[in-house]
Amino acid sequence: MRVSALSVWFVLASTATLLAQELPPATRSTEVRITDGVLTDMVEYQGLTEKSDAWTVPLTVQLEGEIKQLDGQRLAMIESDGSPRTVPSQQIVRITPQWRNAAAADVHQMFVERKIKEVVKGVPEALQSNLVQWQQRLLIAELVQSVDALGNPQAAGSYFLSLAKSDPPHLLYADMPMCWSVCEPDEALREQAHQWLQDESEAAQLMGASWLLFGERSTEAKRAFSQLVRSQNSAIAQMAAIQGWRLTPPPQTMSNLTQWFELRDRLIPPLQLGPTEFIADRLMRIGQTELAIGQWLRIASQHADHPHRAAKAIQSAAAQLKRLGRDEEAQRLEAWINQLTPKN
Repeated sequence: MRVSALSVWFVLASTATLLAQELPPATRSTEVRITDGVLTDMVEYQGLTEKSDAWTVPLTVQLEGEIKQLDGQRLAMIESDGSPRTVPSQQIVRITPQWRNAAAADVHQMFVERKIKEVVKGVPEALQSNLVQWQQRLLIAELVQSVDALGNPQAAGSYFLSLAKSDPPHLLYADMPMCWSVCEPDEALREQAHQWLQDESEAAQLMGASWLLFGERSTEAKRAFSQLVRSQNSAIAQMAAIQGWRLTPPPQTMSNLTQWFELRDRLIPPLQLGPTEFIADRLMRIGQTELAIGQWLRIASQHADHPHRAAKAIQSAAAQLKRLGRDEEAQRLEAWINQLTPKN
C-alpha cells in the first residue's frame, strides 16, 4: 500500500501550521472546575461511533463529578447533578482529579513544574497518606515518568509493574518504559529485560521483549509478542502488535505508512505516543525528514503530559530543522524545549 498524496500533504501541512503558530505551554493542566462551590473530578472519554473507519474521529465526552472507582475495567462516578455514570476504562483518555489530600496535590504540582527529583522523593510519602487507590495509580504513573526521565528505565519499569498489578486504566499503559526505536540497551538493562521476559506478568513480558527485539534474544522476544497479541488486556495486545512494526525492513516503510497511521489513530490518544515515536524515528532513518518532523511535532503538541518524551521529540525536530538550514524554526522549538526541561 502506498502513502497517498493526501496523507503526505496532511502531515506536511500540519508541520507548517505548528511551526507558524505561537507554541503552546507544555505542562499538564492543573485546572479543576468548581460546580456550585464543590470541586469536582473531570473525565474525558471517547464515545462510540456508528462508523469504524479510520477517517471517523471518535466523539470526546467530558464528565464532571466525583470518581468512585477507576481501574482497568471501568470508571464509576457520581456526576455533578447527582446521577451515576459508568464508563469502560478502555475509552478514557484523560483524568483531571481533585486530589483528595494536600500531600498528593503537592507531589502532582511538582510533576507539573517538572521538579522530577522532588516527585521521586515525594510519591512514597503521598502514597502513605490514606489516599484513595485510583489516585495512587495516577501518582505512581507520574513517578514512572519521572524515574524514566532521570535515565533509569530499569527502576521505572519496576515501578510500572507495581502499577500494572493494581489493574490500572488503559491510558496509564502509555507510561510503560518500552523501546520504540532501534536502540541497543546496555548490559544492565539487557539483563533486566531478560528477567522481565521470563516473568509471569504480561506487562513485564511486553517491556522485556521491546528491549530485546534485536540481538541474541530476538527469537524469545518475537515469541513473546506472538503470545501477547492475544492478551485479554487490549492495551497490552495492541502494544504487542504495534511492536511488530519494528521488524518491517526500512525499504518497506513507505508502503506500510498509511496503514500504520490508521492503526495508530484507532488507539485511545494516550496510547498513540509510543507508536508515533516509532514512526518518527523510522521516517528519519529512511530520509523522510519532513514527515519525521511532522510526527515529532505531533508528539509535542498532543502528549505534553509526558514532558520528558515531548522534549526529546522537539529536540529531534529542532536538530533536523538545523540540518536543513531552517535555523529560525529550530530556535522557536528550542524555546518550547525549555518549557519541558526538568527544573532539578
